[in-house]
Amino acid sequence: IFSLSGRNTKFDRSLFQRLEEAGHDVHMLNTQYRMHPSISDFPRRIFYDGKLQDGPNVKHLEYGNPLKKSILQKFQSFQPFTVLDLESTEERGGTSLSNTNEAQLALHLFNNLRNATEGLSTKSRIAIITPYSQQAALLRRTFANALGNGYERFVEVNTVDAFQGREANIVIFSCVRAAGSKGIGFLSDVRRMNVALTRAKHFLFVIARCSSIVVNPYWRDLVTHAREKDAVIKVPFDRRGQSFSFPDLRTLAASAPKWS
Repeated sequence: IFSLSGRNTKFDRSLFQRLEEAGHDVHMLNTQYRMHPSISDFPRRIFYDGKLQDGPNVKHLEYGNPLKKSILQKFQSFQPFTVLDLESTEERGGTSLSNTNEAQLALHLFNNLRNATEGLSTKSRIAIITPYSQQAALLRRTFANALGNGYERFVEVNTVDAFQGREANIVIFSCVRAAGSKGIGFLSDVRRMNVALTRAKHFLFVIARCSSIVVNPYWRDLVTHAREKDAVIKVPFDRRGQSFSFPDLRTLAASAPKWS
């Protein structure tokens, strides 16, 4: 809730917050069975005070195979958690935002994964999520234009709010914000950040302009964490009019963001 009066009257509290503040006992489920440990590492430290444990299934070496093995062999710079650092611009339409560059990179990533794994990556639908409804609409148009109206057999595009409680083998998260030091608005919502970063089972790709999102301390922590794991990949591109050209993502190497 962004309304100041709404926050002052505590309408920004969740049902669980209300129950906790009313004195009800809180029992935390402390084991997760969804995320590869490389994906759960950051949320565990930042959102769960280190108390969230990985279940034995996600720690098993075969968890995520053959998909995991195929992607890691073909894309040697990719990890289960990877940040794709893209120099981009955000566009405002009404009360929402979009980012054409990020939408095009999401499509390019999808095609690279599908082609390199010979369709293995799309045996279950890849989820592409974003905080902004305008970006979700742009992503749907982008995929429909490139793949036809049947793209939904391979891809589910949705907002973070709509994808809450769901999961996917591969999640691509489009951050959208790219306005320098002016702030990141909706993206700064920590609860939505938690939801977005905990939907993926085997691979989470965050597409962002790192120099923009690090104005927020939580996102700065995320980019720093990814950099320490050699999981930030700078993606160059060439744009001519409405045409975008990206390199084969298998050829890219991890690099430190410019702001460091």
